[in-house]
Amino acid sequence: MDIVGLIVTIALIGGVLYFVWDMFITGKSGQRLSGWRSGEKPTTQQSVVGMTGVASSDLAPSGMVHVNGEDWSAVSDTGETIEKGARILVIDVEGLTLKVFKAAE
Repeated sequence: MDIVGLIVTIALIGGVLYFVWDMFITGKSGQRLSGWRSGEKPTTQQSVVGMTGVASSDLAPSGMVHVNGEDWSAVSDTGETIEKGARILVIDVEGLTLKVFKAAE
């Protein structure tokens, strides 16, 4: 076998192995093997926990905040009033409402 035939054979075997990997390991048959594909990916709500934002309105104790480019309903975790424009930190999510407290300036 000449060098060109060897290269073509290796390329074909590699292509077949990639196809099998893609279809059966990472494809629909393999979705249960990947937590990210099986629904364990954090929701948008969960992904904002730990982020900082700005109070869009007074939170007394509930109101609106702006976090990660989106407006959210929020409630002050301690029940204290948080003034409009204050920096906030998201500590939890309940449904579509963020639990926040005033972040250190």
